[in-house]
Amino acid sequence: MEYTKLDVEKIVANNPSITEIVVPEGVTEIGEGAFYDAKNTLEKVVLPESLVKIGKQAFAFCQKLTAIDLPAHLTEIAENAFQECGLKSIVCPKGLKKIDSYAFGQCKSLESVELNDSVVKIGKQAFAHCEKLTAIDLPGNLVEIDDRAFQECGLKSLVCPKDLKKIDSYAFGHCKSLESVELNEEIESIKDAFPFCSALKEIKLPESLANGDFSFSSCTALEKVELPKALTEIPNSAFSHCSSLKKIEIPAGVKKINSGAFGSAALESIELPSGLEEIGEMAFFKCNLTAIELPQSLKKIESSAFSGNNIESVVFPSGIEEVDGFDCTPLKSVEIPDGVSEIGRFAFASCKNLESVKLPKELVYKEEKYIGWQNKEETRIVGGIGDSAFSGCEKLTSIELPENLDMIQSNTFEGCASLKSIKIPASVKAIYGKAFKGCTALEEIEIPATVEKASNEIFLDSGVKKIRWLSKAEIMTGALKDMGNLEEAELNGATIEKFAFAGNGRPSKDCPLKKLTIGKDTEKIEDSAFAYLDKLSEISVDAENKKYAFDSGCLYAKSTKRLIRAVPVGEKDGKPLYQITDKVKAIGANAFPKSVENAVVEFLGKIEKVSDKAVDGFSKSSWKKEFTPDGATGGARTVYDAMNFVKAKEAKIEAVKKASADALVQVALSDWQYGYDECDGYSPARKVYRVKLPFGASFIVNMKMKPTQKDAQTVFDAINSLKPISTDEFVLFEKLRELSEQSEMSLKPPASGNGKYLIEFSGDRNSYNDSKNTFVSSEGVPSDSFIEKDIESFFAGTKLEYQLLLKAEKDSNGNAKMPSVQIAIKKGDKIVVFKFREWKIFARGKDDNGNVRNYLDIRHGLQNIIALVQKTDGDDIAAALALDKDIQRIAKPFVFSV
Repeated sequence: MEYTKLDVEKIVANNPSITEIVVPEGVTEIGEGAFYDAKNTLEKVVLPESLVKIGKQAFAFCQKLTAIDLPAHLTEIAENAFQECGLKSIVCPKGLKKIDSYAFGQCKSLESVELNDSVVKIGKQAFAHCEKLTAIDLPGNLVEIDDRAFQECGLKSLVCPKDLKKIDSYAFGHCKSLESVELNEEIESIKDAFPFCSALKEIKLPESLANGDFSFSSCTALEKVELPKALTEIPNSAFSHCSSLKKIEIPAGVKKINSGAFGSAALESIELPSGLEEIGEMAFFKCNLTAIELPQSLKKIESSAFSGNNIESVVFPSGIEEVDGFDCTPLKSVEIPDGVSEIGRFAFASCKNLESVKLPKELVYKEEKYIGWQNKEETRIVGGIGDSAFSGCEKLTSIELPENLDMIQSNTFEGCASLKSIKIPASVKAIYGKAFKGCTALEEIEIPATVEKASNEIFLDSGVKKIRWLSKAEIMTGALKDMGNLEEAELNGATIEKFAFAGNGRPSKDCPLKKLTIGKDTEKIEDSAFAYLDKLSEISVDAENKKYAFDSGCLYAKSTKRLIRAVPVGEKDGKPLYQITDKVKAIGANAFPKSVENAVVEFLGKIEKVSDKAVDGFSKSSWKKEFTPDGATGGARTVYDAMNFVKAKEAKIEAVKKASADALVQVALSDWQYGYDECDGYSPARKVYRVKLPFGASFIVNMKMKPTQKDAQTVFDAINSLKPISTDEFVLFEKLRELSEQSEMSLKPPASGNGKYLIEFSGDRNSYNDSKNTFVSSEGVPSDSFIEKDIESFFAGTKLEYQLLLKAEKDSNGNAKMPSVQIAIKKGDKIVVFKFREWKIFARGKDDNGNVRNYLDIRHGLQNIIALVQKTDGDDIAAALALDKDIQRIAKPFVFSV
């Protein structure tokens, strides 16, 4: 049989140990992956003279194949044909015109390659990673070397043939032994063909590369470079990271040095050509330049162009339009001429030694065309000082801004710690966030009336003591946040938003503002606008202001009669005195400072509405405060109740009951302390710390309290006579009363069984009384409604101490606290768990000492009660009860019948 194409996969597959193959004459093509299954055994191949093509991966990964004779008529070696073979040498026949991609890639034993003159192209990665290939003669007719063709080879020298026009990216990348490269005079493009050639010391670029299509980045040994005389641009990253390149001559015709051209090179000096017009971003980044003379032709310097150098002074040429790129630590002085339109972002950022800056009197704004919505050509005005332009200039003491500056961008002067004075010109229409952050030497600032927009945190952490906000611009939330030195403020903003001095929460620095003036143009002041100004003692309002007034220590809205902020008017009984004028009918949020906790407040009129958060830093759920006005009237008592600081001093229950129905909901009598709390997520309630009722008190309506005080004797003198109206209020006190009178629990079952449980124990009764909702024993209860387990097996293998909780309380942060009563469970005890639809046996927690404990738990509607009965073996149950001493003072030890 006669073959023209050989696909020997099946033959090799049936002979997995095959080591040698002779391909018969007449075969013209070896198919794709033909010898793949013999990759681990094949050592020798004889190819016929008739062969013209070797297909893809035909001999790929045949690492034992160390030699092969390619026949004379072979014209094509396809992709990956000999990838990762063990070949040591290759002689390409005369008919071969192209070495395809990865044809000999990763042949790590390949030491010698002989290419005939008919080869015109070497494909991608054709010889990549051939580490032992130290030399190669490129054929005379070669036109193109594709990208990464010889990447990471061991080549030591390279001579480009005369017809070679193009070398693609990374063609010789990482050839770390390559010491010399000779380029022909006709080559047109070498892109970034030689990156990381760390042994290459010099290079001469022919005039044919005057188009700028070259790069030698990260050639760390490169010391000498000769550029084409006709060169007009130095390309991006051309000599970046050439850490041995100390000097270079830039041809006179160069008009642009592109981004990163000499970034991180070792240049100690540079002479810029007289016709240079533009320097790209990071062009000379982190070189070793100590001085620079900018040519008069220069029009634009982009960001970080000279960052990280040791330049101490710079004078910009008169024709320059855009200034940027000099964030150099040693820079001491800068002079920018008239005619500049833009000072870029971070232009002089982190110039810690910059002492003198001369800016142009005016900026030249210009029109710029751009493609806008629906692909229409639009026009915009560009120019100004970019954000962070002078940030971190720690030694800059003063600066005169251009008279026509239209805005101050974000962080422009952030960290200018020595800046003592600055005048914002009347042309400025906008000031953006953190513009003067950290200007600790700046003591006074004036926001001109022309400003239309001002962002928040403009003067964050600054040293400003006095600010005159003459602008009608809205004073946003946080606009004056963390001004830790501010003592006096004159505000004229049309709107002053909430937390203007604090952001959305408490500021990290207390503001010492003492004096506040509200201008005539302020039309809206939000609640909490002046929150956390604890030292504010003096407020005035312009007489022409139509919306707000100040009277007797009260800043309030004229129309709504709502108190915005109160300041003390004097002292009483050695405490600051606040007198709320009768012109005020409502109390806004954060109307009082925190210090009101230790002050006397007098209300001269009736208050109809009070914010839940009337005092700085506190809400109903956290504020603890006692107000004790002398001889409180019914009206005053109502006010206090509305504000949730009720105190009716030395009054009787009946008196309060008659005075105000609202007070009955919220009031307790005689000495007490309380804080705000939320009850059921909607209504204000008291959280009792200490209560002492007159003996004989018998009736309190809807006192929604949950105690935290453990001293039960102090809590109630009259506990046995106290009777709350409903079982869901004053819960624990009621249960303590019950425990003092009876030896068994009587609880209502929950309305719903969703996750609610009751743990009960066997007693001496043998019935379940449904009508009385009493669970007394296992007898009579359906067998599927309870479980009985031996404690020893239930807790087998543990060494922890197990306890039952009578009451699992929570602290002010909502975290579970240790209970007043703990009852130890002894091994051998038995328990009965009665379930309402769902089970829950125990939960795990930590005690006050951090020890892990397992707890039997219960959630029973409105109460949290757990009771224990020992197994019915005659043991004295009382001996097993670890009762809290405080409870023993008011209730005899309680036991369940056994």
